[in-house]
Amino acid sequence: MTKVQSNSNLLRLIQLLSESAWLSPENIERALADSSVQAADVAEFVRFGEPNYTRILVYGCPQFQILVLCWRPTQGSPVHAHGSSACGVRVLTGVASETAFVSTAPDAAEVSRRQLVSGQVIATDGRYVHKVANETKEPLVTLHVYAPPLVNVPAER
Repeated sequence: MTKVQSNSNLLRLIQLLSESAWLSPENIERALADSSVQAADVAEFVRFGEPNYTRILVYGCPQFQILVLCWRPTQGSPVHAHGSSACGVRVLTGVASETAFVSTAPDAAEVSRRQLVSGQVIATDGRYVHKVANETKEPLVTLHVYAPPLVNVPAER
C-alpha cells in the first residue's frame, strides 16, 4: 500500500476516524467533511477500468477501510447494501447518481433518487439499499469509508 503523505487531508481523515470511539454513519460523515479530502489528495490512487468501475484500497485497519472508486461514464454498481458496515462517501470529482431501494430483491421498489456533486458527503448504515452510477459524460471519483471494513469485496491496492 502506498504511504500516505504526512501533511495530507487524507492523513487527517485517517486520524479523525482513528480517534472516534464508535464509527457511526454520523461520525463517518463528519470526518469526511472535516478532513476536506480533495481529488489532488488521492490522485495517485485514481485508475479507471473497463468494463466496470474500479475500487482502490487506500487504507485499511480492523476498524475501517478507505477506498477510492473510479467510474467512467455509464459505469455503475449493482443494487446492494453493506451488511454490518456503515458507509460514508465524499464525491471528489464529477456527479454521482444514487438510487435507493426498499430491498435488494430484483423487483424492489425504488424509494428515491439524488445527484451527489463534487464536495458533497453522505453516510448511511449497512441496511441502506442503493445503487450508484455515473450517468454523466465526465469521469467520477468518489472516496468511501466502510466501518467495519467490508468483507469479500475485491479492491486493487
